[in-house]
Amino acid sequence: RVRWAEQALWPIDLHQADEAFLTSSVRGVVPVVRADGQPIGDGKPGPITRRVMLAYDALVRAATKQG
Repeated sequence: RVRWAEQALWPIDLHQADEAFLTSSVRGVVPVVRADGQPIGDGKPGPITRRVMLAYDALVRAATKQG
């Protein structure tokens, strides 16, 4: 089971993270792969981020079709 939390972060938190993303209704899910010039995780969108991106895109597509 994946544990997650929504909280305020400091730069050190991002440098220690395996992956990170931002969300908004306009941009959807945006992977964050670098902070202060340093890679987050391996510098690529991680598996959780990719799953959330796919789920959000599917939700938007379904809502648009029903629109």
